[in-house]
Amino acid sequence: MLRFELMFLGAGLLVTLLGIPLMQRRIAPNPWYGLRLPATAASESVWYDANEAMGRDFVKLGIVQLVIAAAALVASIPQPIYVGANLVAIVLGALIVTSVGVARANRLRRESQM
Repeated sequence: MLRFELMFLGAGLLVTLLGIPLMQRRIAPNPWYGLRLPATAASESVWYDANEAMGRDFVKLGIVQLVIAAAALVASIPQPIYVGANLVAIVLGALIVTSVGVARANRLRRESQM
């Protein structure tokens, strides 16, 4: 079981660490890292605003993932339930964060054009 605990703890830590530079507005527009959409490519201010918010969301998701992953260290959870709960949390969380990020970026672009 320890390998799953380490894997999901690592995933939570990675998501958190990837969100921090975005949240701090330290990532300039680029083709590799961040929320790369037509809306964020069209405006540097939209890039920074959308990625800052998404970075905050990824930090929150990473912390939630860390808490769920750490639950197995203090509770006796059967392995299939533990793995399933972690997979649902990280996959569903990533889908939600990405969907919200796309909608936010498009809204910010529309607002910047007014």
